Amino acid sequence: MRQAEEQQRLLGADAEQAEQAEKIRQILLGETKRSIKAERRRQWGYILADAVWSVPVGVAINLVVP
Repeated sequence: MRQAEEQQRLLGADAEQAEQAEKIRQILLGETKRSIKAERRRQWGYILADAVWSVPVGVAINLVVP
């Protein structure tokens, strides 16, 4: 009887640890998704900045150089 109680207590502890591990996994997954989205926005910002600067500079160079 005592051994059965001990096993039940250990099973409860395992379930609690599994629940905590799942919470940690969800937190890490959420942070990873946020960082991926932020990096994607940053890359699009670089592309747009490049387009905004390169087109006028290219036109200016074409006007100056015959």
